[in-house]
Amino acid sequence: MNEQRNKMSVREKTVKDIMNNCLFIQNGEQAINNILSELGKYYYGDRSYVFETDGTETHFTYTWEWYGEGEISKGENRRNLPVDELEPLLDLFKEPGEIYISYSNANKEEKKILEIFECSSLLAAPFGVDEKITGFVLVVNPKLHTDDFLTLSLIQRDSINAGKQ
Repeated sequence: MNEQRNKMSVREKTVKDIMNNCLFIQNGEQAINNILSELGKYYYGDRSYVFETDGTETHFTYTWEWYGEGEISKGENRRNLPVDELEPLLDLFKEPGEIYISYSNANKEEKKILEIFECSSLLAAPFGVDEKITGFVLVVNPKLHTDDFLTLSLIQRDSINAGKQ
């Protein structure tokens, strides 16, 4: 019971912090960085990203990156990822909701996704316009709360777009 209450308390704090970033921080860049930081910390991930199409719809590139203490930026390795290469991930996004992939339970296609992002597990949530995926949020190597998609889903389309304004 206490563990469940503590988990809820951590979730509630994270949700509150994410919403405050969307509503009250005037600097869009700072708001998005804060949101990615909250996600990374909540899921105890190595890094978190926002990927968006490059305008030509042939590539996705990271537009935002947060990485935890002791980690280094890998964003430069994530520029201009061909849509064809990301097809297994985009196929998973055709089902509603967020996804969690762990190497120990992954099929061949899911292992390809993990290899692209050089990780052993990930959480991802798509966002888009008019049912078309224009980007996604990714948490790399999450270690906690991997069954809690609520927090990740909060920052899908609306939060990212709010932060850009």
